[in-house]
Amino acid sequence: MKDLIIGITGSTGYLGSNTVDFFKSKGCVIRCLVRNRASVRDSENVTYVEGDILEPETLNSFIENLDVCLHLAAFVGSAPWATYRKVNGEGTRNICSKIIELNPACRFVYCSSIAVLKRRKILRFVDTDYARSKYLGQRYAEQARDRSGLKLTIVYSGMIYGANDKRFLPSLIKYLSMGKLILLSGGEKNSPLIYIDDLCELFYRIAMSSSSVNRAYMGVNTEPAGIHDFFTLLAEKTGNPLPYKKLSKAIILIPAMIIEDIWQLLCLPGNPPLARRIADVLSINLNHGKFNYKNNLNWVPEISMDEGLDRALRSICRRI
Repeated sequence: MKDLIIGITGSTGYLGSNTVDFFKSKGCVIRCLVRNRASVRDSENVTYVEGDILEPETLNSFIENLDVCLHLAAFVGSAPWATYRKVNGEGTRNICSKIIELNPACRFVYCSSIAVLKRRKILRFVDTDYARSKYLGQRYAEQARDRSGLKLTIVYSGMIYGANDKRFLPSLIKYLSMGKLILLSGGEKNSPLIYIDDLCELFYRIAMSSSSVNRAYMGVNTEPAGIHDFFTLLAEKTGNPLPYKKLSKAIILIPAMIIEDIWQLLCLPGNPPLARRIADVLSINLNHGKFNYKNNLNWVPEISMDEGLDRALRSICRRI
């Protein structure tokens, strides 16, 4: 039996680069889509192909002969809605259309987000642009499945942390050291965190099993501990003051919405000091029982919050 060719978008990002390394360790043949071919080098079983999900005509060489496409590319920074819509929505539609056109046998794995599951049916203006755009991308993929037979698998990824994290944990440590990390109501339990290696293992099992087609998977740890526990544990492990100030989410969310909207309206550079997504992270939770997605791959997250933080902090210390 020939080796599967696994295509990965977003291969230079945190999730993508870790997924490439994980699949490489399993001996997989990997093809990565990158916008700048000169910035990367091929290695054993890993080749890089230049292309852009916003330019469909550049995707041909990436998609041809793929067995599985892991679509991990996404915009997560601070930008106007139009940027989110183009990258996370239209970019997903482009790659789905090209798969149907050139390689309909290819299985397509869409990395969605638990933010999609938590979208509001009422008061949608409260939702983050990230959640709205990831939902839009998912809808495009589902339409391609329903209309054209795209072999779709959806993964609802939780909040990712782990070794070599250069953004999430370092930012939390910085705010803990400054005594500026607060607790918001809602974050007392059921934090949908996921350690990076556990999520990569889920992607691997999906890629290796055709029975994952037309299924959805929850890429989260089901520990009952909340994001408040995560912050407190991180403070203890780094010798920083414990976050003590707890506020109602509504008190923070309203000014966050105002500040974020003004920031975008004035096209100010960088990230706003307060935004919808910050409020969501500080209060995030997920009622696991409400979303019952049958896991037929025998995948269980193995890395606890305590062990995951130890691993991540060791890597941060090595970098320093």
